[in-house]
Amino acid sequence: MSASAKKKLRKEQSTSQMTEKQLNEQKEAKKLKIYTTVFVVAIAAVLVAGLVFAGMNIYNKSGIVEKNMVAATINDEELNSVQLSYYYVDTVNANLSQWSNTYGESLSLFLNLMGIDPTLPLSEQSYNEEITWADYFIESALEQAKSEYMLAAAAEAEGFALSETELQAVENTISTVSMYAMLYGYNDLGTYLKANYGPGADEASYRAYQEKSVLAASYYEAHQNDLVIDDAAIREYEDGRYDEFSSYSFATYHLGYKDYLTGGTEAEDGTMVYTAEEEDAARAAAKADAELLAQATTVEELDKAIAALAINEGSLTASSSVFNNSLYSTISTIYRDWLTDHSRKDGDCEAIAYESVVTDEAGNESTVVNDYYTVMFLGSKNNETKMANVRHILVNFQGGTTDDLGNTTYSDEEKATAKAAAEEILAEMTADGTVTEEEFSDMAINKSADTGSASTGGLFENVTPEDGVYVDEFRDWAMDPTRAAGDVDIIETVYGYHIMYYVGDAEMNYRDYMISEAIRSDRMTEWYDGVVAGAVATVMDSSRLNKDIVLNVA
Repeated sequence: MSASAKKKLRKEQSTSQMTEKQLNEQKEAKKLKIYTTVFVVAIAAVLVAGLVFAGMNIYNKSGIVEKNMVAATINDEELNSVQLSYYYVDTVNANLSQWSNTYGESLSLFLNLMGIDPTLPLSEQSYNEEITWADYFIESALEQAKSEYMLAAAAEAEGFALSETELQAVENTISTVSMYAMLYGYNDLGTYLKANYGPGADEASYRAYQEKSVLAASYYEAHQNDLVIDDAAIREYEDGRYDEFSSYSFATYHLGYKDYLTGGTEAEDGTMVYTAEEEDAARAAAKADAELLAQATTVEELDKAIAALAINEGSLTASSSVFNNSLYSTISTIYRDWLTDHSRKDGDCEAIAYESVVTDEAGNESTVVNDYYTVMFLGSKNNETKMANVRHILVNFQGGTTDDLGNTTYSDEEKATAKAAAEEILAEMTADGTVTEEEFSDMAINKSADTGSASTGGLFENVTPEDGVYVDEFRDWAMDPTRAAGDVDIIETVYGYHIMYYVGDAEMNYRDYMISEAIRSDRMTEWYDGVVAGAVATVMDSSRLNKDIVLNVA
């Protein structure tokens, strides 16, 4: 019963009691008539209030408000609450999935560092001083919507349409979501969509949302595939950027002046306060040690000198950090220019100061050196090495024993079983003495346990010597300089046994591939900005979105 209905009922009841007192001496028939009238009025009030409450509840759940409310605009196009909710909820889920995949068991720690409590609604947690985490995700969702709406509009303007395969992909998505609806106990897809995205969500609007998303992605990919990057463009782009596509090997050790501070006075809050003279002495000591280390000519000499430093007395782990074949973009700007100097020779070592800008109480800025890096050059590569195209068939290990940390190990017998299965598949393919790429591809489609590549016949293109996507054994086999088209072999990795097939060298070497990808990225960014960047997206009314989402962290 609503508050107004209860108030009205109390008023009617009060009137009833007063009337009874005032008419106590009247005839029983008249008193009965009054009682009956008051009772009927009171009951009627209760019934009317109940009907209004039920009607409002049905209205609120109908989705009529959500479908007719302008939640956001993208230029002149209006998005209702249902349309924005699809982007909003999926943005939250996508971020949570990405964080979970990246941080795994450390997800809770990561969320804590981000200031997110997974037990509280997003609307009750501040992203910054101005907005909540719910607001942040709504803004992120609108940016995604802006991108897709503008790309889809450009596609339609050009007459670009989804292929039959892409339309089928949308239907497959609808079927998959419908399957989840059944698994989670919902009567139909519509009920499941309403539960996840709110009132107003239904199959028709969800299909339209999926189609727009696929159209935008397909249009973007088609434009990217149409880019022609020839050798002349690669050489022109490389001019003046030669170092950016090379790799460097080096060792480095960091010395901070705070490790050399002595003396000091303890403040009331327990912190140590040092005079300017004490800090300058610490900086000088750090510089002296950095220059001492720079006299080394090998990593062994450098590590020996590091271990001998007074600040490392008693340490069993003090040593340099060695980096092999690091790409230019991954090297610290503190010492990158020194490393990439073309006069650099193997064994060169240097103490490099890192300058910091500090501001005093009066607001005056000055430059100080608080850190030193001793860096040793160990070599460089121009990356003019081949890339490989390979196919594989994975035979997983079965069984295994998992420890408390989630690490799974397999017995010799379990490994032998997987190897025997791999050998059987290879023997089947090579029964007539050879195996063609087409035969291998067909077998991968039917036999490979790697679901990510099975549909393409186990194909991996442009495998690079520095590619961290592949496990070492896989990459090393593909990068073997003696490898020839048609080579077949079985190798073991942590995932099981891989039947490998060498398709052949890729068209480009690794260096030219990196340059072409940089060109492609620059051109796509310019094109994308031309399509999307000028659009104006504005949140109008987000009140019907579920801002009280609680992150589902197991």
